[in-house]
Amino acid sequence: MTYIKELGQKAFGSRFKNLSDTLMQDVLKIYKEIHIDFEPRWFTIFQLLMEKKAVPITEIANELEQSHPAVVQVVNMLEKRNLIITTNDPNDQRKRLISLSREGDELAKNLQETWDDIFESTSELLHDSDPEFLQHISQLENAVSQNSLYARVREKIKSRMIRDISFIPYQGIYQEIFYELTMNWLEEYLEVSPYDARVLADPIKEIIEKSGSIHMAMYKDEIIGCLAIRKVDSQACELLKFTIKKEFRGWGLGKYMLDHAISLAKACDCQKMLLFTHENLKAATSLYRNAGFQEIIEYNGFSEPTGRCSILMELNLNP
Repeated sequence: MTYIKELGQKAFGSRFKNLSDTLMQDVLKIYKEIHIDFEPRWFTIFQLLMEKKAVPITEIANELEQSHPAVVQVVNMLEKRNLIITTNDPNDQRKRLISLSREGDELAKNLQETWDDIFESTSELLHDSDPEFLQHISQLENAVSQNSLYARVREKIKSRMIRDISFIPYQGIYQEIFYELTMNWLEEYLEVSPYDARVLADPIKEIIEKSGSIHMAMYKDEIIGCLAIRKVDSQACELLKFTIKKEFRGWGLGKYMLDHAISLAKACDCQKMLLFTHENLKAATSLYRNAGFQEIIEYNGFSEPTGRCSILMELNLNP
């Protein structure tokens, strides 16, 4: 047994590709031995054009479940060899209709007997190995279409990342990374106001000593995000300086951090959580809305200190 077979399902994709490459190479050898200039990857397009006569590129891509650029590449190659012709769709001049040329149609006729031989030999292979193989392939394709390998792997990575995140209370040694995290997103999406500069210069004085707390999100040995909550009054607290490193965005970690902030607020017996967001912060605002935050016009005694045209949002912690 070769090493790749010993790997089993760990090398599933590689073995599938190796098998496909082997079959394609065998067919290519046949074409060369019968002195016909034809590539195996052209076959499905030829079959589609033989059946449907004239087809737009978009339909070819959909029918063959291939990307549009991949189909265009093959179509351009076939056009250079005068095997297909392109015409404008009479119903939509923006669309190109692809059909076999006279040379392409003649080539298909000359290959028909060889294709029958290939089909019969393929049937023999399936019979000798697994008559239900194509059905298994269909089942696998359906499973992939419902939940792709990409999505499955990504969800596992996300779960592992969340499992490895811990929150640690702010200390003076984190001032530099707290400053860097907050400054980066301010400069990326908004601007640095005098209020922001004051808070970043002394977060202990401006947040912690004003009935607040700051928590740093650590992934393994790296600080990747931060959040702060601060009492507004006896009923409400504010979420502020909530951010995560750019390279860690898009994994659902923001939701995990927000859930942690909400838990902290509930532990402080807060009834409401307030925050200011901005129209430039589309991903963050969507995250807040999905968590149940709603836009409000004002909250008594609570004002936006940066001077930005911000959006005030509120979450009822005891609905």
